[in-house]
Amino acid sequence: RKEIPLYRAERTVFGFDHAMVGASLLRQWNLPEPMVEAVACHHELGETKTAPRLKAVTHLANVFANSLNPSLLLYRQSLEPDAQAWEILGLESGSVDEALDDIEKEINEAISAFSLQSGAA
Repeated sequence: RKEIPLYRAERTVFGFDHAMVGASLLRQWNLPEPMVEAVACHHELGETKTAPRLKAVTHLANVFANSLNPSLLLYRQSLEPDAQAWEILGLESGSVDEALDDIEKEINEAISAFSLQSGAA
């Protein structure tokens, strides 16, 4: 069994992927084109001429979301973000693990602040 990212498997099987579907929905809802493009290319930054910062943030958010909930992945794939995303945002190329520690801390603090129970222990 060849392991490929989910979005590539979607393209192979369906001829499109969830990023393309999301971008199409955003376009139908008349959201700004930079948002549409950021959703469309959240797996692969590629050319970032239009709203590069928005694309980089969306890409990193995708990596972090998948890292925080790996059960959504078909298999354990590399979750390192595109180095270009860090560069676009003017950040040092950091480790996902370090950023995730900070994100998890913030999530836990927000949950505590609202007296919510987290499903994760």
